[in-house]
Amino acid sequence: MNRRSDYPPITVVLLLALTILYIFSSLVFDPSGGGAWRRFFDGSSVPVLAALGGNARVLTLEQNEFWRVITAALLHGSVVHLAMNGLSLWNLGRQLERLQGWQELLFAFVITGLSGSVMSTFFGNPQAISIGASGAIFGLLGFLISVGTRDFSALQQQLVRNGSMVLIALVLPALIPNVDHWGHIGGVFGGLVLGFLYRNPPLQARQIMGFSSAIVLVAGAAMIIWQGFQLGF
Repeated sequence: MNRRSDYPPITVVLLLALTILYIFSSLVFDPSGGGAWRRFFDGSSVPVLAALGGNARVLTLEQNEFWRVITAALLHGSVVHLAMNGLSLWNLGRQLERLQGWQELLFAFVITGLSGSVMSTFFGNPQAISIGASGAIFGLLGFLISVGTRDFSALQQQLVRNGSMVLIALVLPALIPNVDHWGHIGGVFGGLVLGFLYRNPPLQARQIMGFSSAIVLVAGAAMIIWQGFQLGF
């Protein structure tokens, strides 16, 4: 694997996009619940997050609102939630962008975000609203580890670099209530499979992967904004 530029622009863009969507969801689309600072730190209420695109079986499957499997990965419930996922995305995203490329980063983020949301939809609490990029972030971790399974030295490097994150990924969800465990499982499983199957396709195929993934993410963000304006704030 060739090492790319040390500057990870797409990782930065992803972080900025998630932050902007959080600001819109907490400060613009949910004007209730106290002052601006409190709303910024506490995030949107559950009904607003559900309206904006949170994932739940009763909405996604029973009402055929399948777009929620991508919008849910772009929403966060509090500034702490966003910060935790943001730090993990910065660590894993820049590794993947440097080692493989921005196309693989976006593609893995979308595919594993979807796999996490789908797993949560079918096996999670049917009425619980699931949000957050953690499924996709777990997926990036799985991808980074398994993409090196055909190269033992690369696999060793990834396990050394991300070993602590693997332990956190396994232990932390069991200690925190109201965590979407199925979303995490679906994300990391999708990442492991995707990394194992990945075969460094030619540039044209990689460009298609990257731009297609970018379109999916932009469409998801646009859907959240659209749903927010439908709230009539």
